[in-house]
Amino acid sequence: MKMKLMRKIDFFMGVPLCYFLAGIQIIKRSLSFKSKSPDKIKKILVIKFLGIGSIVLTAPALRALKDEFPEAEICYLTFKSNKEVIDLLNLTSKNFYIDTHSISSFCITTIQTLFKLRKEKIDLMLDFEFFSKLPLIIGALGKIKNKAGFCLIVEWWRKYLLTYRGYYNHYYHVKDIFLSLVYLVRYNDPYYVEFENYQKKYSLPVLSPLTETLKQAKKIIENIGVLDGNILVAINPNAGPELAPHLKRWPAEYFVELIDRLNEKYRNISIILIGSRGEKLYVQAIVDQVKKKDAVTNVAGQTSLTELIGLLSLTDLFITVDSGPMHLASLIRASTIGLFGAEPPVLYGPLNEHARVLCKPLYSVPMFTVYNGKESMLTKNIPLQLISVEEVFKVAEDYLNKHPNICTASFAKQLISSKSA
Repeated sequence: MKMKLMRKIDFFMGVPLCYFLAGIQIIKRSLSFKSKSPDKIKKILVIKFLGIGSIVLTAPALRALKDEFPEAEICYLTFKSNKEVIDLLNLTSKNFYIDTHSISSFCITTIQTLFKLRKEKIDLMLDFEFFSKLPLIIGALGKIKNKAGFCLIVEWWRKYLLTYRGYYNHYYHVKDIFLSLVYLVRYNDPYYVEFENYQKKYSLPVLSPLTETLKQAKKIIENIGVLDGNILVAINPNAGPELAPHLKRWPAEYFVELIDRLNEKYRNISIILIGSRGEKLYVQAIVDQVKKKDAVTNVAGQTSLTELIGLLSLTDLFITVDSGPMHLASLIRASTIGLFGAEPPVLYGPLNEHARVLCKPLYSVPMFTVYNGKESMLTKNIPLQLISVEEVFKVAEDYLNKHPNICTASFAKQLISSKSA
């Protein structure tokens, strides 16, 4: 299903259902219904449906849940299209998936999931969606007694469907916003007095790609003609289809000019452009305009997420718009330049000491938020258009000229060589 259709279903069917379910909860609470205390929680369900990058950012919260509830079984519910990133994180013991390929598959797998959750007898649900109604409906119909989520004032019924009402603070990174729910459930501190110290304990995990994964990635770049010793730069010009991708893209013609300048500056450079299968034509349109075409390759749609992780491990620099691959790159601490405009780096910036962010401090940024359902009144990516090619090129030069040793690629290349020897 397309994202617009999914959002319409979520709104037009979800809101009436939430009103109805909130009414039932009001009656239950009047009858002195009591929820389980955190000490008795044995099964926990985390729900996050949208955004590969956002799912990556739930990892610190998952690690915190393991620490706070060491005997609990932690499960994850997401869309089937996100299965690979859940497998990459490897932080849960059981996972459930809803298939959004079609309306019929969505309905069937949702009903199947509800029956599975009832059978599992989940003690606690953490809803990491900010405005979707589906997790709350699943929590209620799945007979989950304890539910934690973010209580936005514009949707008053949320407070009746949530046991733990989280506070959404847009001055914090999304990683910490997710983490705040774990803190709230465990310590029942609505003022988050000790949260500043708590958040410092949990950072994004570091993935070490398996040698086999790195060898597969090495084979991919060899097959496209990348020579050993060449500088390898990966570029992601795409933003996921979830929310207004045209507002999150740096202009295609800017990428063309940047690639041309990199090719002029560095004779021993190879540039690969990544993306999903659905973004292949958009990426190819950029490649077709580049002057030195033999130094640029379109690999959009040709790699799995695991292979992409391996590929990014071998790159000397990754240039990307705000997207899922940017957060995947943070898992391996790859040298990264992140281009922002639609959403602010304070919320979604790369959690990576080897990353640099470029974003213009305009009053119009963020262009959409959870408070307006992430629907922007603006139609043009002006904040990103204001980031010049010269700015990005200078930062890229700084990485490629002065900081070759911090690149994950150096370690990855040495690892492959040592294993081959």
